[in-house]
Amino acid sequence: MKQPLKIGAILFLLAINLYVFTRRANFRSTTQTEPVSLKDRMDKLPTRSVIELLGDRIDVGRVIEGTKKEVEIQLKNISAGPVEVTSVQTNCTCFSKVGEVGGRFLPGEVKVIKMVLEPRAGTSSWPVLIQTDNLQHYRFVAEGASYVDARVVPGRIELGEIPVNRVIDRDVTVEGDDTTQFNSDDNVQVSADWIHPTLELTPVSQEDVNRQKRGPYSQIAVVHLKLMPTRPGKFSEVLLVKLQSSVTNTSRLVPIAVTGRAVMEVVVRPEALRFDSTERKLLKLRSATGPFELKAHRSDIAELEGERPSGPVESLDLSVKIQSDRPSNRGELVLEILGKEPILISVPITVVKSK
Repeated sequence: MKQPLKIGAILFLLAINLYVFTRRANFRSTTQTEPVSLKDRMDKLPTRSVIELLGDRIDVGRVIEGTKKEVEIQLKNISAGPVEVTSVQTNCTCFSKVGEVGGRFLPGEVKVIKMVLEPRAGTSSWPVLIQTDNLQHYRFVAEGASYVDARVVPGRIELGEIPVNRVIDRDVTVEGDDTTQFNSDDNVQVSADWIHPTLELTPVSQEDVNRQKRGPYSQIAVVHLKLMPTRPGKFSEVLLVKLQSSVTNTSRLVPIAVTGRAVMEVVVRPEALRFDSTERKLLKLRSATGPFELKAHRSDIAELEGERPSGPVESLDLSVKIQSDRPSNRGELVLEILGKEPILISVPITVVKSK
């Protein structure tokens, strides 16, 4: 009789030890778990909640990178008792709450939680985790699209001092993402008839964009400008580039200032000559940009007298005489000047009857 009792006592003690060992192992496993990310926590949360979102989803629409958009989230307490929202968390610093967390919801009450979105280009969803005082959780995802706004580089063209009637070439680059449309010469408007734009579409691959470290921007087009001021003096003109967004179906004009000062490479005084049939006139040429040379001249009404220098000079006086066999009493004297670049100077001539 004693032997069975002894065996039973041993088995009882073994069962107790096994139970204690199992409890300790479970305790260690629950206290030594690795940190869990917010995303993993959100994915493992139960779907049951005591608050719900009004509407099917949160649609933030289209947001330009670098801008802020306020998003209102309407929540309703669908439980029988009061509920307090204790925290609002997101997995992106670009999406944050405004003001108080949410406060206390009475049964059936609807409240608004305000969030501010400042997205990076290319993102389209932003998960949000809401926790209540009864340890219930609610998860929703704000959906939309973010994109970069197009830009023009450079935004200002400073030409400095340039000669009159000299062609100057400059380029401006239109940059953006695939939401920006720019495909017509009509997209470039100018305020002066001496600025002539032409368009060249030059798409750039994503690899090139990454290599150039230009962020989300890619080169859409290059506008080639030919500028040739026709009169001296300071100028300030405006180049308008029209950008069309395929996302918002709207367009905008981006202004580019074109400034500088046009100078005569060779100044001629007087600017026009008025003769009677016998007199001669003195025409003075002065350089504003360095030595020049009178290479040739032509006229059907006048001719030059005397010898001229054989090399470059910075000033030149010319004696002009009217031709006796002129076909008309009006004409011009055209001077071909060789300076930094060849230029043509036209001097109007008028012959009046002598008294």
